[in-house]
Amino acid sequence: SKLGLLKTFKTGTSYLRAKLFPVKPEISLEDFFINRFGKELYQTFFKDYTEKVWGVRCAEIPASWGQQRVKNLDVTKLLKHAITSAFTSNKTITQHGTNTSLIEQFLYPKYGPGQLWQRVANEITKRGGQILLNQKVTAINGDGENTILSVDITNSDGAVSTVKGDYFFSTMPVKDFVAVSRAIKTDPLVHEIASKLAYRDFLIVGLLSSELKLKENDGTDITDNWIYIQDGSIRAGRLQFFHNWSPGMIASKDDKWIGVEYFCNEDETFWQLPDKELATFAIKEMESIGVLSAADVTDSIVIRVQKAYPSYYGAYGEFDQVRAHLDKIPNLFPIGRNGMHRYNNSDHSMLTAMAAVENIIGNRTDKSNIWEINTDDDYHEESK
Repeated sequence: SKLGLLKTFKTGTSYLRAKLFPVKPEISLEDFFINRFGKELYQTFFKDYTEKVWGVRCAEIPASWGQQRVKNLDVTKLLKHAITSAFTSNKTITQHGTNTSLIEQFLYPKYGPGQLWQRVANEITKRGGQILLNQKVTAINGDGENTILSVDITNSDGAVSTVKGDYFFSTMPVKDFVAVSRAIKTDPLVHEIASKLAYRDFLIVGLLSSELKLKENDGTDITDNWIYIQDGSIRAGRLQFFHNWSPGMIASKDDKWIGVEYFCNEDETFWQLPDKELATFAIKEMESIGVLSAADVTDSIVIRVQKAYPSYYGAYGEFDQVRAHLDKIPNLFPIGRNGMHRYNNSDHSMLTAMAAVENIIGNRTDKSNIWEINTDDDYHEESK
């Protein structure tokens, strides 16, 4: 209803046209979105946001990105979900049969995702394991063939130490892994492809505000966990409302912590701006779209994450050759988003680690089951 009659009509006719005359062959992400949602919805909701994330045109991104992230979602499934949700009151947390893009309920740690990993770290140390922080992997040492023997790590003081092992799990960017590999048989072409893999960096500006101007229709505080910003004139791509994820995330129930998310490259001027300037920029953008008032902001923080998003353009078209190389290393298990150069969600990333452990326990040498995670919505159900 908020689209208006004319926009709704154009959206409907655009979708029908896409169903009757789909783009063939479906090569780019632009083709993918238009075929599933029509050109009108693509331009309204997908184009600008997606290009903010990746920094390139949708026409330059392969359709495989959409096939992984959006999968089988289209307009008919959106409408069916909307109608079903309106008449269904018994919603369970499992939400079986719901498309992953439409899930409305989440299990969330009281103090945020970091609480989960703190618990994992505690269990590791309790069982005799050792966690070395602030270390950089500077060499991965092989036996001259395909087996890893040890890893050299360098701490912040420049001291180098060597860690030996029987099995190695890697979450480091594939580009960096191949670059520091030593005495592991590697085709020069694999080195070349890996060196050209692209990434997108990420920074988030946290703003503490005593009040938000953005409200629900009835005037109460907004209850969303996040909001995507499709407007191409606004640099921010998404907002997180941390106080809505869990009351444990804030010191006072009256506080509003929002995260303003930006996608960029670390060689850009924007990435290199001082934290204070980034906070000022974010506040101005949030004021311009009616989220908050600068006078209500009492604190801010900036967090930068390098290589947050493995990109699906450029050298990625030849990634299969890099994957084949990684699979030839019997005691290596690439896992997670960067370890596999795959834009997984955190749940899928955790599943790759679980599957890797199961392979070791079961003496399974074929790692295809790890790579198949997130190619099927129901992987974690079928595996049971």
